[in-house]
Amino acid sequence: MPAVVLRLGGAQVLVRPARADEDLSPAADRRFGTDHFGLQVSDVDATVDDLKRRGVFVEVEPWDFSPHSRIAFVKGPDEVRIELVQPNP
Repeated sequence: MPAVVLRLGGAQVLVRPARADEDLSPAADRRFGTDHFGLQVSDVDATVDDLKRRGVFVEVEPWDFSPHSRIAFVKGPDEVRIELVQPNP
């Protein structure tokens, strides 16, 4: 099943099935019905630095996910994982 992109009031929401390498066991934390959600940012490194100064826990430091994007993961309220995505031109 391919990913689906929803455009909602100026926001873009990507919904995709789990990858084969993802932990889908009953022990995996799926309290919210999803593993994480992502937000597009213009500069992921600067955003992470700013969030760290504000006391946000950075779960995964910025890294080049692909030639087309740089990502990082932070913990939001109630331990929700938030992916920060910087598209690369």
